[in-house]
Amino acid sequence: MVDDVRSHFRFGLQRVVLFTVPVDNADFIGIVTEARTFVIQRIKHDKIQVLTVQFIFRIMLFVIGFEGKAHQHLAGMLLLHLSQMGGNVYCVDTYNSLLPHNGEYIYFRTDHHWTALGAWYAYAEWAKMAGFEPVPLSEYEEIVQEPFYGGLYYQAHQSGKLTVDQVYGYVPPGDVHLYINQGSNDSLSNRGYEQTLITQIHGNDKYMCFLTGDFPLCTFINNDITDGSACLLVKNSNGNPFGYYLTQHYQYVYVMDYRKYFSRPLTKFVDYYDVDDVIFCLSSGQAQSAGGNSLLQ
Repeated sequence: MVDDVRSHFRFGLQRVVLFTVPVDNADFIGIVTEARTFVIQRIKHDKIQVLTVQFIFRIMLFVIGFEGKAHQHLAGMLLLHLSQMGGNVYCVDTYNSLLPHNGEYIYFRTDHHWTALGAWYAYAEWAKMAGFEPVPLSEYEEIVQEPFYGGLYYQAHQSGKLTVDQVYGYVPPGDVHLYINQGSNDSLSNRGYEQTLITQIHGNDKYMCFLTGDFPLCTFINNDITDGSACLLVKNSNGNPFGYYLTQHYQYVYVMDYRKYFSRPLTKFVDYYDVDDVIFCLSSGQAQSAGGNSLLQ
């Protein structure tokens, strides 16, 4: 029975940006694999009574595409890393989903993040593998904010000659609410304060319109879904626009910035919030850094 549960775990790696040297993801692979073992043990010992009703706990990560002339070399390195995940690991290959859209506005020109459109293409690939029908962007309300001067803009020697960016945000359909918890005292009765879904940013960093930045824990609640379904998105800033799309498939979407959240370890978090799926969405630079991996542990 535990082997049946193990077959529902899905792993992968995130995007490698051009200024990141993808040297070794061994630590990250080990951490994710170890998390899988912990969850299987938790299901076996604490949740054995629900295995008969096909209790599924999935951990999913993303293979996110590359831009630039080196993409073929980077793709090969990515596939090498994925091959080390093991036979029970299933990867969501958004690399090949993003590549045909390379001429579209899927990455910012002046910033290292992807756009909400790029995140949507990754979401669409994830949804297919997770058994959901992706909700098209045409059903979202589009909000455009400009100009956006990303972090790379200020590092350029002739930044004035660069084409500035715009940030497209997409308000999910339905009775969806967003709550921000800035502290460590999170609970079912303390979700934090309610925040506008896509925030109007008056300063330069328009990317903050997603979740208003990076906080320990954010919670989306879709009141149109009443089945109690819940997922946890473990992310760095690359995952900020991604969480909005998950609201169409879960009643509760918990968005955890692992660099700032320290209240509960993973297994206790999913127990307390009754989480069904755990989704990792972070850059390979974070996955390769000793500091980032120590925080994941």
